[in-house]
Amino acid sequence: KTLYYHATLYNCATLYNRAFLYNHVILYNRAILYNRATLYITAQLYKTAQLYITEQIYTITQFYNPI
Repeated sequence: KTLYYHATLYNCATLYNRAFLYNHVILYNRAILYNRATLYITAQLYKTAQLYITEQIYTITQFYNPI
């Protein structure tokens, strides 16, 4: 009976640890993906803004200094 009890405890602990580690890995991966997505979106917005500003400056310059 003692051996069975120990085996049960061991199995429960193992399953618990596995589930715990698995959840940590999932959370970690989610956080990484979220950060990557955020950085990617920020970079895209920044590029769009830069292009838009450059285009505006070019248009204004052309308007004031026609070739």
